[in-house]
Amino acid sequence: MIFILSGYFLSAKDPFIHFIKKKFIGLIIPYYICAGMICLSSVISNPFVNMLHTTFQTHDITTWITAMLYGAGSQHLLSHGLIPIGGIWFLQALFIASILVKLLDIFIDRHYEYVKAMIVLLLAVTSYISAKYIWLPLNIQTGLFSTIYVYFGYFIKQHFNYQVIKEKYLMNGKVMIAFIVLFIVSVFFEQGQFYLVNLSIKGGIISIIMSFFNSFLIIDISIAIQDYLNRVRRILIWYGKNSLYLLCVHIWQMDLFPNPRGIFRRAFSRWGIPHPYFLSKTTTLLFLILSATVIAYGITEAKRVQRLYFNK
Repeated sequence: MIFILSGYFLSAKDPFIHFIKKKFIGLIIPYYICAGMICLSSVISNPFVNMLHTTFQTHDITTWITAMLYGAGSQHLLSHGLIPIGGIWFLQALFIASILVKLLDIFIDRHYEYVKAMIVLLLAVTSYISAKYIWLPLNIQTGLFSTIYVYFGYFIKQHFNYQVIKEKYLMNGKVMIAFIVLFIVSVFFEQGQFYLVNLSIKGGIISIIMSFFNSFLIIDISIAIQDYLNRVRRILIWYGKNSLYLLCVHIWQMDLFPNPRGIFRRAFSRWGIPHPYFLSKTTTLLFLILSATVIAYGITEAKRVQRLYFNK
């Protein structure tokens, strides 16, 4: 969804150099700040994690620096000794896709959208095929494939009114029934699974269709919350504005610390509390959300105080 929304809000008026600077500051710098935090924190966290005697594998700072420079999001086709940096991979991919869509907009007139579409499709197919044999650094292939989503969002913004599309097509009874059937089939037969992180598609065209449909579904849910749930909206706005901080904290947790679910299960057993999978999973999820929220809130407050201090 983030790729489609990024394309939808991509500015056509920004000069190219200014556009690159803005995307570099907004995407690449946060990537290296988050990855750098993981690298440095590994020195401190590794001894503590090893004391817990869990099966979680820790890595030294050299391994993490290599992972940061390579930028893979998963272990897919990585050579021996390389590890993935984690969920922040999409920042590099989004940077590449945004630059490509901007270049297409500059060099190809909007009257030749079919040419743009063909180039985007060619980039996606090339990246998908190559990902079966080799995985390039800096998320080049995911960036090339993601161009199809960024371009789609940009195309919708330039040529259509989303509200009209929604009312005329997405809210059409036959279309809704078709999407519901596709969703049931994809879930029942374990199809429709699309992992953009390594361009792994299970379910063929159903996966692509469902990825677009789910994006629109989340957009509509967000609009409904904005219109009818004012208190929830204000909370979600904060999470939206600080989503990058929350993501970085969560990746830091996942990369450097073992999943706390096992710790909660052992604690439940010691206290004589039943610990079904759902309970331990829910407790873990709440813990991760709350801890990431607290840390992200601390970061935003520190930035606010810093701005006030320097403004004086």
